[in-house]
Amino acid sequence: MNVLIFFNTPYLGGAERSMLYQAKNLAGQMRFVIPVIDGVVTKELEAEIKNMYPSSEIISLDFPIALYEVSRQNTKKSILILIIAFLEIFISLRKIKFLANQKIWINGNKIGFPILLYLIVCNFKGDLVWHFRDYIFNSGVFRVIWKLLGSNLGANQKIIIGNSNSVTENCKEVLNNSNIFFQTIYNPVGKLNRRANKRQSIKNIGLVAMFTPWKGIHFVMNFEKIYRRELIRLGIESISIYGADIYQTKGSHNSYEGQIKKIYEENSLVKFRGRKAPEEIYEDIDLLIHSSLEPEPFGRVIIEAFHKEVPVLSTGVGGSGELVTDGVSGVRIIPYDYQLLFQKIDEIKNNQELRMTIVDGGSKRLYEVTKQQERAWELVNQQLKRDL
Repeated sequence: MNVLIFFNTPYLGGAERSMLYQAKNLAGQMRFVIPVIDGVVTKELEAEIKNMYPSSEIISLDFPIALYEVSRQNTKKSILILIIAFLEIFISLRKIKFLANQKIWINGNKIGFPILLYLIVCNFKGDLVWHFRDYIFNSGVFRVIWKLLGSNLGANQKIIIGNSNSVTENCKEVLNNSNIFFQTIYNPVGKLNRRANKRQSIKNIGLVAMFTPWKGIHFVMNFEKIYRRELIRLGIESISIYGADIYQTKGSHNSYEGQIKKIYEENSLVKFRGRKAPEEIYEDIDLLIHSSLEPEPFGRVIIEAFHKEVPVLSTGVGGSGELVTDGVSGVRIIPYDYQLLFQKIDEIKNNQELRMTIVDGGSKRLYEVTKQQERAWELVNQQLKRDL
């Protein structure tokens, strides 16, 4: 079975990292396609592919900056510029050798539309898997995309994968097509070692997220400013923020990062740690705050915390709510409820029984997620091999 995997971006973000670990479950030969975008200089994803799959082919796909800006930054472009951009990517796609019984795997939401159009124009007869790692919207031009995806054009078989039940149900509702095979496959925890000893105290709180408003970094920073004295009396030494604007999205780099830096004060407990490997992050922190303000497609940082036996506080909106059951596998908080957040930190720090309960519950939930993934991959591989 030949699988051609298309990535959304050349950056090594959570979606890309998840796909690389998940690709090990695919039964067959894999080739990886990385978009090449003017002005974007990074070799992280390419280096990680070479590290994990040294014998696999890596293909560069010239991806017009106009399409990237529209998809990533919501930048408006003229119809003529978009037509030219689509012609450019079609020319680039023609250079890729499509093998017999080819399976196309689209990893993420953004790159899917031009790939789908190309497959329709070329009367593609293989299988198409579109792996959604975010919710889809049924408005404007998206209605055309989903109508084409639900048609009989572009592939013999279409498989839609959501990275949580929440995302899968969203796709089912929007596409409303009984001929499409839907499956949920949770993101993997990746390569992380277990922690040797459980934490006996809570001193360093961590927040792990890309810099974008809906991740709620400002919520936690404002909380720290209001409750700084109480947190210090409680024995909290730092609130470490790990992450960056890895996708260079408009508003995140030029606006949101500036906003949160303005909140920062010299005597703050908040420490910006930048981008770090998960292994380093979860060895350093004693409690994770997952502060998403909008529905989270999944929440990989949560299962990473489960694996490293770090207790979790989460808003639990969207797919993250499938992971965090209040008082069982974590503790739920409410966006902008600063008093509740401090109360829950206090409880977890001073109630060892509660802390051990949610740590053990997180480990159990991770085991359930892992078993679900194994069964889901069996079903997807069966579906992909049915016409071989």
